[in-house]
Amino acid sequence: MRPHSINRNKGGAKALRKFIRKVGDELVDAVLDMAEADSLGTLPPKNYIPELRKQIEEVRKIPIKLEPVLDGREIMEILNIKSGKMIGEVKNYLKDLEDEYVSKGKTLTKSVAKKMILKEFGDSL
Repeated sequence: MRPHSINRNKGGAKALRKFIRKVGDELVDAVLDMAEADSLGTLPPKNYIPELRKQIEEVRKIPIKLEPVLDGREIMEILNIKSGKMIGEVKNYLKDLEDEYVSKGKTLTKSVAKKMILKEFGDSL
């Protein structure tokens, strides 16, 4: 029922990109269909899904990357760490950072991503 909370929270394009990435673009429409059926089954019906569909179509105009700009090996090299859960944390951070850049009409480059993860995670090592 995440579509209901996205719409109520008005999370914006960043939240919608995160939702699409998490669900998988191929399943988004099916999830929205289920959420809409759920909305219409309540009394009184509160159907926010058509507006959410419009917002998602706008977000889909810019391709959503499933993987961050840096892969696990690059992250390990930059932070001088071994494989582990921190790699996933850094990847999630990079996905969020990329969403912020896209929201501003910018592109997150590898060099900027390297600087940002060093700034964010370098001191905690």
